[in-house]
Amino acid sequence: MTRVSATRPKWDGLYDVAIVHLADARFYPLFRRQAFTLRDAGYRVALVSWERRAGEGNPHWDGVDVYPITIDTPSFSGRMFFARYTGALTGLLPRLRARLYQAVDPVALLPARFAASRNGSRYNYFSLEFFQGTQQLVGRPLTRRVWYGIERLGIHRARNTAVVCRWTAERLAALHGIARPHVVRNVPLSAEYAAEPTGALRRTLGVAPEVPLAVFKGDVAAGRGLVPFVKALSGVAEVHLALLGDGPLRGDIERLCQRSGLRDRVHFAGQVAPESFPAMLKEGDLGHAMHENIGDNMPLTLPSKLFDYLHAGLPVLCGNRGEMAEIVTRHRAGWCVDPDSPEMIGEALREFLGDRGAWQDRRTRARAAASEYCWEREQETYLAYVREALGE
Repeated sequence: MTRVSATRPKWDGLYDVAIVHLADARFYPLFRRQAFTLRDAGYRVALVSWERRAGEGNPHWDGVDVYPITIDTPSFSGRMFFARYTGALTGLLPRLRARLYQAVDPVALLPARFAASRNGSRYNYFSLEFFQGTQQLVGRPLTRRVWYGIERLGIHRARNTAVVCRWTAERLAALHGIARPHVVRNVPLSAEYAAEPTGALRRTLGVAPEVPLAVFKGDVAAGRGLVPFVKALSGVAEVHLALLGDGPLRGDIERLCQRSGLRDRVHFAGQVAPESFPAMLKEGDLGHAMHENIGDNMPLTLPSKLFDYLHAGLPVLCGNRGEMAEIVTRHRAGWCVDPDSPEMIGEALREFLGDRGAWQDRRTRARAAASEYCWEREQETYLAYVREALGE
């Protein structure tokens, strides 16, 4: 594990780095990896996050202090939620007295800037997506302009910026006239995928070992290509789909399955803890990573599920745009299709079923690609980003 010099400038505050993000820490392993990387490099680390109920959002990580902000709501969305969360951050962050506040996405930027100003410290920006291109802002020009102003007001005073894919780095630099951000991919540790499959997922869902099983990891929400995929299943008799996650689109998917006679082939596993994903994913045969063409962000960004599938040895079915398609095509590790077309998805599924030799070859290529996209390598880029912001 990388270490830093013991001659870092002394600081009389509580923490070297406070990571501030808008999610339940238990279900976002990227921030656990970042926090542990900093901890193992000798930094004092805090993590600020959201929890729905008091006490449930603190995973009690050794050597990392987690500060959950409790707001009882089913999901982090809506103007009132953002107003309450921003107010809570503005009150909490100055009290943490960190050398550096890592603001994740625009909602954390202004509270981090305020806290850094109050404490004579620094802040930087880590953007998980190209926020101006998110589907939530499509057709909402006024809301989009407000978030643009918030991001611009914060990003120009930030010490540096990082994003999760090359495309976002280029767009963010051009939009705000800043130096090209660091690219720190949201990839797993190889060691996380050492666990062997247990068969527990298929037993729980009632899916026999020989049945071809596509798996989807993530939020069951609009724009993830779930509706076109379920529609495609109507014309491909053998394939089942397991949804490892939950979200607002679940009811719509259930009703679609009811109408289409697919209730026995689309399975809802519910919310899954990150440590359970590797063994579960390895029970699948195909990874679903399609993002529909809604806004600029969804079809062009790099979701973490892509790299989880590669580490699990799953061929990937993804959209035909952006870096995700580039990676799958370059490594010949799956199929790239129009994510809005059930017909093209159905063709890919029939090809997936038709040639088991090619299927196994893509499995092998997926595992080989995983060695290129792992946190063991990516953490060096992340540490360089943090050290630059700290002025070390």
